[in-house]
Amino acid sequence: MRRPSIQLRLASWYTALTILTGLILLVLVYLLVVPSLPNFLAVARATPFNPANTVPAPRSSTSVAVSPYNLRGRVGTSIITLGAVALLALAVLSACLGWLLAGRVLDPVRAVTATARRIAERNLHERIALKRPADELKELADTFDAMVGRLERSFDGQRRFVANASHELRTPLATARAVAEVAATAPNASPDARRLGTRLLTIAVAQERLLDSLLALAQDESTIDRTARVDLAVLAVEAVAAHQHSARAAGVELHTELVAAPLLGDSALLTRVVHNLVDNAIRYNRAEDGWVRIRVGAAEDGRARLCIVNPGSMIDPSDASALFEPFRRLHHDRTDHPRGSGLGLSVVRVVVQAHHGTVHAEPRAGGGLAVHVALPTDDEPPRS
Repeated sequence: MRRPSIQLRLASWYTALTILTGLILLVLVYLLVVPSLPNFLAVARATPFNPANTVPAPRSSTSVAVSPYNLRGRVGTSIITLGAVALLALAVLSACLGWLLAGRVLDPVRAVTATARRIAERNLHERIALKRPADELKELADTFDAMVGRLERSFDGQRRFVANASHELRTPLATARAVAEVAATAPNASPDARRLGTRLLTIAVAQERLLDSLLALAQDESTIDRTARVDLAVLAVEAVAAHQHSARAAGVELHTELVAAPLLGDSALLTRVVHNLVDNAIRYNRAEDGWVRIRVGAAEDGRARLCIVNPGSMIDPSDASALFEPFRRLHHDRTDHPRGSGLGLSVVRVVVQAHHGTVHAEPRAGGGLAVHVALPTDDEPPRS
């Protein structure tokens, strides 16, 4: 259950404080005034004139009657009644004024919240720049702006470093790949040279894949174009065709259940998502009688769904979420001949989140993994 807003709570506290103060004043007035009054007061009451009474009254008698008057009770009742009415009117007025004053006090906080929400979407160039006299809220906004500035510089430096390093490494890798291709395909090359060239070519391809993954991780999400119409089923067909040879070499059969699932997004990045998941399923499959099941379709909630299932090693459910962390490979360390760069699923998570989708992995009971991707369609508003 969600708590009431701060504005409502401040107005409530202000009203409660006003009512409490009014009650205290009313009780003090009652205790100070009422006990000092007499219980009863003699009030003169004139005897009605009777014309028939012509006998003169004796000099010792009086024509005024005395009746008791409960002064203390009547004054106390008036104080309580009028005080309650005044207190009720004061409570209504204080509630309205408290609501308005709390709103004015919280306006800078709302500005900080709105800016923080925009910054959370990777718009680190924005600042609050609160213009008001120096006080606690001004100090909070300036501190937040300084923190965002440091984060922006840090992220920009990290992206520049990764991008520059990746681009600088492309040239020697391209040269090494060309030499490896010549050595592997030369007609007069010896069998040892062919095997060495093939091995070097495999390493060069893996390193290029690593660089592509690093560039995808370093990409700014705010520059992603999510306006192209893409069909996940078509991307799955292209991924199966691209990985058919490697799957056949690994003894893995690819099974597809594809239904059209159109959506709006970046075609290149979504293609990377499907390719990475298929490649990961082939690499971490069973040694014999391996298979990969690829399902694409639209779910009941209207979102486009992609599910890739493969058998393999047993995975603890608590470790499933860790698979999406960079350079994280279960059952392998960095010196144990890993079969991948450890960035495939990390890139998948970054791209899916940039498209306002969700991705999660579920270990299979018999070993292996099932990865589920859900993306909003072109008819569904994006979910933050």
